[in-house]
Amino acid sequence: MDIFQNALVSGASKIHVTIEESDSWFAFTVSDNGKGMTEDFLKKVFDPFITTRDSQVRRVGLGLPFLKQAAEMTGGRVSLESSPGKGTKVRASFNMKHVDCQPVGDIAGTLAAIVLSNNSVEITVSRKKKDFQYQLSNVELRETLGNLSNPVVMKAVFDIFKELESKLADELS
Repeated sequence: MDIFQNALVSGASKIHVTIEESDSWFAFTVSDNGKGMTEDFLKKVFDPFITTRDSQVRRVGLGLPFLKQAAEMTGGRVSLESSPGKGTKVRASFNMKHVDCQPVGDIAGTLAAIVLSNNSVEITVSRKKKDFQYQLSNVELRETLGNLSNPVVMKAVFDIFKELESKLADELS
């Protein structure tokens, strides 16, 4: 969620979140068309004492440094590509069989929260596990279900993601 939040505050109008999973690897990518980062800032982006936030609000930026540490502890890695005015792409991979790999958590709830988080940004999520995959966007959900701020619609979106994730879980069984 932290990396997705970075994409939201970057001024992006489109954000794509991709999650891929195999028997032993978990990887996600967050790409956006936001303001991007300069080459100079990219060199410092994994420093916890560097942040784009107002220093009176918070003087540290721990999201990317923590992500990098967590991925590398499992034998995984983090890569980051960015260009000013074009956007940013962050990819992280984790070896789920490594003893230091943290639990993945509630993917269905997280993806539903991501899709419902902002009506003014086009948000698409893609998910793949073995041979089963799906893709949903807040644009198509809004066209199909109506106002995504409606509590009944929000519950329906959470239920859709739960059902899709249940099918993915069955895929590995």
